Amino acid sequence: MGFDFSLSPSKIGVLKDCPKCFYNANVLKVDRPRGIFPSLPGGVDLVMKTCFDAFRPVLPAHLVKQLPGRTLWGNKDQINKLRNWRSGLKTELKIQGKTVSLIGALDDLIVEADGTFSPFDVKTKGKQPETDGAEYYQHQMDLYSLMLFENKMQPSGNAYLDYWFPTTFTDIGDMGWGDRLFTLDTSCQRGREWLENAVTIMTAGSAPASSSKCEYCAYLTAYTNKGGVNGK
Repeated sequence: MGFDFSLSPSKIGVLKDCPKCFYNANVLKVDRPRGIFPSLPGGVDLVMKTCFDAFRPVLPAHLVKQLPGRTLWGNKDQINKLRNWRSGLKTELKIQGKTVSLIGALDDLIVEADGTFSPFDVKTKGKQPETDGAEYYQHQMDLYSLMLFENKMQPSGNAYLDYWFPTTFTDIGDMGWGDRLFTLDTSCQRGREWLENAVTIMTAGSAPASSSKCEYCAYLTAYTNKGGVNGK
């Protein structure tokens, strides 16, 4: 089945940050500069996935008391497919007469005591977080829940964010780490509303206004005003 648009939680993240950057990337095919991405979060992510796979289907020890009655979904091969965006959760939805392909890659998936499913994501912080970070990750968890629903895997309405952060440094050179687990409420309807908003922007025929907080657009505006586009 063909589709008109291909979207993902990361692309919707750009929409959340700045509608104009989203339009430029998905309609004009001009992406934001990627910049330098720190390797530490990826390293922590890999270590935690290895840990989870060593225990599955049982939760790792640090989560057993925090999430009683839950288990990890699938075996190592099955979860590794969901961790790769090429083979992960996929669905196609009709949005405003357009066919939207929605794809995503999960860190892990928890099976609740009642058999429903909850996305699980590992995050890295420089210190213990005080809030759950919903302003950054709510759209991601809502879209994961929507994809679960569309793949006939009933979402629980919850998602879990497990933040890891450095805590100590010992006299023998070992760095200690701690974690704090947060639960987010998720909504398939909110996920669909993000897709509705995305299609509205992509089919408008012209770029929307930039977000007032978008540093990319602010830089481009300043550069253009200085004559940079003409090579000056």
